[in-house]
Amino acid sequence: MLSQSRSHFSSSGDDATRNPPAAQALYPFTWERAFDAGPTNVWMEDNGWFPVAACVLYAAVIVGGQRAMRSRQAFQLRGPLASWNLLLAIFSAVGTIRLVPHALTQLNLEGFHHLVSGEMPPDAPSRKSQFQV
Repeated sequence: MLSQSRSHFSSSGDDATRNPPAAQALYPFTWERAFDAGPTNVWMEDNGWFPVAACVLYAAVIVGGQRAMRSRQAFQLRGPLASWNLLLAIFSAVGTIRLVPHALTQLNLEGFHHLVSGEMPPDAPSRKSQFQV
């Protein structure tokens, strides 16, 4: 579904004639406009076990790490953890700045159901996106 919704973004031709200004504002980088989610979606559908295995492995490492560190002295990580938290805050702010305009546009054009699921509700009228040329 994602590749269909962005299929109008092509990597050939003049950028100004191919994508209206609103699309250029939401997708400022060429690689975003040319991204094809099809192969990624196929891989995720074929490898549904992978996130489950990653979560199980993560939980095992957390439990095992706690047991291994039980009898050891704590590391002095105040500085590295403060730096890590600062980088996470910056990343979150940039992500919010980039995603909120897109989310509000999708909410306005397609509604809440499409925003959270990527699909139109069955009873919704079919509409073309304002970004299709």
